Amino acid sequence: MKTWIVLGLSVSISLFAAQQQQSSFEVASIKRSPENQYVPAVVDPQRFRIVTTLAGAILWANDIFDHNYKLPGGPQWIHRNHYQIEGKAQVPATKKEMQTMLQSLLADRFKLKLHRESREMPVYALVLANAGSKLPSSKESCGENGCIGVASGDFFAKSAKMEDIAATLSNMLDRPVLDQTGLSERYDLRMRFDPSSAKLYESETAGRPRSDAPSIFVAVQDLGLRLEARRAPVEILVVDSASEPNPD
Repeated sequence: MKTWIVLGLSVSISLFAAQQQQSSFEVASIKRSPENQYVPAVVDPQRFRIVTTLAGAILWANDIFDHNYKLPGGPQWIHRNHYQIEGKAQVPATKKEMQTMLQSLLADRFKLKLHRESREMPVYALVLANAGSKLPSSKESCGENGCIGVASGDFFAKSAKMEDIAATLSNMLDRPVLDQTGLSERYDLRMRFDPSSAKLYESETAGRPRSDAPSIFVAVQDLGLRLEARRAPVEILVVDSASEPNPD
């Protein structure tokens, strides 16, 4: 009995140590993609795969999903050349751990150097309307980070944080949206709006007809919120240098 207890403890300690030290992939591959076409990230407990530009990989690795985000600095090819990036973790990993491992991989294989700085730019501040929020607090969870979906003229969220709602609105408008509501719970919402008042969403074609729904700015007000045009400092990533990787 004692032998089995010691063995089990040893395995547990080894597994914990592997999880604590998991800052890089056990096996990784980076290859140029001949199609030069974006394929969203796929993350399972131990494997990661994405087809994107280096700029896109940097944003994913740093948890930035704002389509308005302009990654300044670095050579032009980081926005043009697509790569198939794959990694295998030593033990099951969370999405956040996969992002940390991808940061290490990009620094190693692309000789990537970044820094953060604050720049003032036009933004929309998402604030509470005078009467306060009308958003219902979520009673049920929806995955680890909540669920958000966007279609033409339709925006829904379940168990979503305000910072993620603001980030989604950033992708729909012409400037970044900063969450300044002070709301800290998770919320459900369904918002219908005139699709011509927002940018085309991913994979949508142009030529959308106008609807009798309100503009996205009015629809937000129906939730007890408001979008105010301002200028504000925004923290951004800047590429100092990068080199194309040697083929695997």
